[in-house]
Amino acid sequence: MAETQKKPSLHHSISIESSEFEHICEHKCCGDKVDILIALRIVALLEVFLDAACLALSWETIISYAFVFSTIGSFLALCAVISALQEEKLKLLSYTNIWISLKTVILVALTCTALIAVLDVYMSDEENFEIAVELFLLIPTILLILVFLAVQSILTNKAQEYIRVRDEIYTIPSVAGQLRPEILCSIKHQRF
Repeated sequence: MAETQKKPSLHHSISIESSEFEHICEHKCCGDKVDILIALRIVALLEVFLDAACLALSWETIISYAFVFSTIGSFLALCAVISALQEEKLKLLSYTNIWISLKTVILVALTCTALIAVLDVYMSDEENFEIAVELFLLIPTILLILVFLAVQSILTNKAQEYIRVRDEIYTIPSVAGQLRPEILCSIKHQRF
């Protein structure tokens, strides 16, 4: 008697629903006019330019060292974003979120310190109080950087979700028993 061998199941389940898949795969923002991946690159580039502007505005002060660090870090984050999106590396893209968090903490601390220092000088000598134009422009620029950091964080999370879904949909499993039904049907039609 020949024993019947049980063949492995030729199904692979997808962890997302079709309605979510359509929403994620569209990967558009700004009223469905801009690609999320391109927008993320543009926002990361704007971060570098704004950090360089802050460095130029604070050049003759002690906080210029913090902006040197911030500009270099933003440039490295831009390189990481471009590389991660081209090579579709989720882990590298998630490292940029660490930089965003660190930079947010540093910029909030710098802004609070600057505001406290300005208020202290203003309270001690109201009549002779003057602030340089560069330092006056620095605080709104820092606040603009914080807004772009929030946008970059949102776009990074959306890009990670898009890459994760695309990997799940377009990756063919190497185990013969785990082919998705659509791919299995296509292979069967090609063989026969």
